[in-house]
Amino acid sequence: MHIPSPLILAVLFSCFTTLACTDSQPESVTSIPTAIKVEQLEKANVIKGLASYQQSKYKEAHGILHPLAVRDEVSSQSVLGEMYMMGNGVSRSAEESFKWYLSAAEQEHAQSQYQVASMYAHGTGVPQNLAQAFVWSQARPSQRFFGKGTTEKKKLIITS
Repeated sequence: MHIPSPLILAVLFSCFTTLACTDSQPESVTSIPTAIKVEQLEKANVIKGLASYQQSKYKEAHGILHPLAVRDEVSSQSVLGEMYMMGNGVSRSAEESFKWYLSAAEQEHAQSQYQVASMYAHGTGVPQNLAQAFVWSQARPSQRFFGKGTTEKKKLIITS
């Protein structure tokens, strides 16, 4: 039996609670602002992609999550990082994994920040850089799973 990872469970919980919290009186679809419809559709697609990933339908999950990740959807970026690291449905690539984890980490995704720190520490997919590993290990995420955190990038400037 495949046990869902804590990341997947947290994302699914966030999605379901967001989609389930609607007004008691239904609105017609045409009265909902377009931005809200797009956001809800995106979250529904994230749920679908994560469900496919959990069911080991990796190619399907990649097809759903990749376009979302390109549009900066943080949960999709983190899952793509895992897919590339493990070679699930894609060619295994530590470099591609680092790219996706870093994109999510820059949006304050806690698990991705940990992965970026670890990859810098071990030189996996990126040249080893213990200073950057330390910086990312000290990052204080907002613990948000959807949307963007701060836009500030965590960089360390070392002077000799």
